[in-house]
Amino acid sequence: MATANVTRKRSLAWDYFYKEGESTFCEICKEEVKTSGNTSNLFKHLQSNHKDEYAAVEKHRLEQASQKKMKVAVKQPSLKESFAIAQPYGKESQRKKKLDDVLVKMIATDLQPISIVNDQDFQNFLKAIDSKYIPPCRRTVTRDLMPIRIGRVFI
Repeated sequence: MATANVTRKRSLAWDYFYKEGESTFCEICKEEVKTSGNTSNLFKHLQSNHKDEYAAVEKHRLEQASQKKMKVAVKQPSLKESFAIAQPYGKESQRKKKLDDVLVKMIATDLQPISIVNDQDFQNFLKAIDSKYIPPCRRTVTRDLMPIRIGRVFI
């Protein structure tokens, strides 16, 4: 039988066939088998003319497929699961800064109490809108964000 090429993946069919110029021959019966760039005809030849060899190839293909499935047994998370495990925005994230700014503007213009950021229902609302956004605490709004926002309004 032909030796396997270890530098690239080969079809198992080539263990039973060889090329001579543009022609392909069966190593078992030396019959020429027409191919058109794939191995379908090679497998058909094995299946119809060399049943034992074909059975061995099929067994090997099934074993390889099951090994591949075991390696790739990691289930892709659903969209809902992906959002549930999403990491929150970093403190320097542009998205976090934008959402903080909009939150402070809403508090200031709608005369909302700053403590709204501690309200559980408000936090649930924000989580439903963007699960990666964690609002700043009341103290951060009061000490850091509100003075910056007020400074931008009056300057």
